[in-house]
Amino acid sequence: MDVREGGMKLDKSKLQNFRKSIRQFERLLSDQINYTRCHGEVTLAQCHAMMELENVKQTTVVDLAKKLGLNKSTISRTVEGLVKRGFVERKQDVDDRRFVQVKLTELGAQKCNIFNVDNDDYYQKVFKFIPAALHAEVIKCFSLLIDGMAEAEKISQVSTSDDS
Repeated sequence: MDVREGGMKLDKSKLQNFRKSIRQFERLLSDQINYTRCHGEVTLAQCHAMMELENVKQTTVVDLAKKLGLNKSTISRTVEGLVKRGFVERKQDVDDRRFVQVKLTELGAQKCNIFNVDNDDYYQKVFKFIPAALHAEVIKCFSLLIDGMAEAEKISQVSTSDDS
């Protein structure tokens, strides 16, 4: 069955059990995020922006907003907070002054490293409680869930904009 063609609907009981599991997952993830989120020094959006900058090294504010699914004004405020803390450097694009380039500072890169180590340690602990033979399957299923949620979000956005 092609996932893009739509899978079978879950019966109500299975859907309710899934939603219950998601709520528990959200609570556990929230606790973990609050603990490891760059040691409480930045917001979740700032932490995600820093992690994305670690991956791409340097990008425009516009491209960072697109990658994180945020609007330009939100990412601009997010980046401004990181600049004030010395985690991100911002400068005009030399080729097109309408764009602003952003990248991590050395301090920002150090904070990302701490965040990565903390998260790696945490998820290593989590995977110790999952049979090794299932590790790849858990990762695959989690990716499928994320992809499905992203597609559902796109559909929701289209139907919402059609209603306007």
